[in-house]
Amino acid sequence: MDATGRGAAELAGKVVLVTGAGRGLGREIVRLAARSGATVVGGSRTMSDLSTLEADIALDPDVTARGGRFVGVSLDVMDLASLDAFVSGAQERFGHLDGLVNCTGAGVSVPSLELDDAQFRYTFDFNTRSMFFCSQRAARVMVAQETGGAIVNIGSNFATAGVGIRSAYSAAKAAVESLTRSFAVEWAAQGVRVNTVSPGTMNTPGYRRALANAPAMVESLVALTPSGRIAEPEEVAALVVFLLGEQCAAMTGQVITVDGGQNVPLAALTSCAPSAVSA
Repeated sequence: MDATGRGAAELAGKVVLVTGAGRGLGREIVRLAARSGATVVGGSRTMSDLSTLEADIALDPDVTARGGRFVGVSLDVMDLASLDAFVSGAQERFGHLDGLVNCTGAGVSVPSLELDDAQFRYTFDFNTRSMFFCSQRAARVMVAQETGGAIVNIGSNFATAGVGIRSAYSAAKAAVESLTRSFAVEWAAQGVRVNTVSPGTMNTPGYRRALANAPAMVESLVALTPSGRIAEPEEVAALVVFLLGEQCAAMTGQVITVDGGQNVPLAALTSCAPSAVSA
């Protein structure tokens, strides 16, 4: 499947949940999963975003041709009752659950010496606690129906980087990677696969706001990216949809970074003269 979603209906007949579905990467994951034939249930706190996405999906000829569809529902990932309703509602309506994408993430940019308890708790609750309990609820369904399923978590390349003013966010996303490996080992025998996709900088509304507010910082980040550009959301979404499919039946417990080489430790050596670099 290419980045437009055109190709065989790899997810035909599957029911896939997507958190954070209304904007940015989540929105693109919904679009590509539906174009791959899935019934996608997407959750967000902002119903207006889901309404416009439903309208877009309904008019997409690639979705129609492959039998996909999208249903938007209200979801607050910080509320366990809301997570319960999100998972159980999809199961009750469609009879089974085959995939979950945990696509919510946010954090504060505050120096560690100034970070307070509320900011720390919020960052871990939103990024890690929500992912843990949504995955738990979905995996229970997948195990009970005896057909297994696939969970894809959205991490961050900050998880393995030292980013001072994003320390709590980086740690929360590192925890997502660790939980991915633990879940993968624990649930493999029941047929539940768990992987993480960790993007770097992407061309999302948040990136465009940052470009407008702090152009020098953003431009320097792009300049330090070995590929010389940032990723488009559909490029990351294509990998997520691939991991949801049966083509990846043997793949679990993996963390895949998509960041144009931003996080490659030795990337800085490419700027050195050959004579200055020794093995």
